[in-house]
Amino acid sequence: QKGELGAAYSIYLKLARETKDPRLARRATELAVQGRAISQSVEAAELWRQLAPESREAGQALALLYASSGRFDEAFPPLAAEVKAAASPAAELARIQRNLARVPDRKGAFALLERLAQPYLGDADVRLVLAGGAQAAGLSSRAVDEAKAAVALRPDYERAILAAAQFLQATDRPAALAMLEQRVAQPGASADLRLAYARLLVADRKYGPARAQFEQLLQADPKNP
Repeated sequence: QKGELGAAYSIYLKLARETKDPRLARRATELAVQGRAISQSVEAAELWRQLAPESREAGQALALLYASSGRFDEAFPPLAAEVKAAASPAAELARIQRNLARVPDRKGAFALLERLAQPYLGDADVRLVLAGGAQAAGLSSRAVDEAKAAVALRPDYERAILAAAQFLQATDRPAALAMLEQRVAQPGASADLRLAYARLLVADRKYGPARAQFEQLLQADPKNP
């Protein structure tokens, strides 16, 4: 099958160069990616981008292929432009982070994500993206630090509190419990937050306090046992 893919790739790439049709370059890129031929994928994507310089899809594909081949400096400019142009930098960074999770050099991918996020570090959601990227790269303590930074930016942001507790529990369960305990004691704590706290209590074999939390959840929503 690889031989067939290679032959088809060569044909599509040759035709794309002769006809200047970006659709053929795109197909060559897809075939090379399918065959896991990184250098050929980059070659085809570069041609695709050359033939369709305004194509966002071509730019994104080329940037991610650069990253996959360890060419992080070349991946940075087009990805930075995408983040800058996005209505929500955090959402765009999250999309990029999901794609970078497939890059073999995980620490290099995280360094690229970190560089892309630098202008937006005052956004709690960006910090959470960095926390997820750090965790994917095996940088557990950095994941905790970024989640804590998100909580510091928005102390009442439950998504950040849940993320921080999740990352913390692997290395410092008492700190994770204390963080959740403090939040559920405040008015307006959500069911998701209370449930996370109850489950962590169970994991820590604190069955009495856990039962109390489950009872509160049941009282608040009897139809959802």
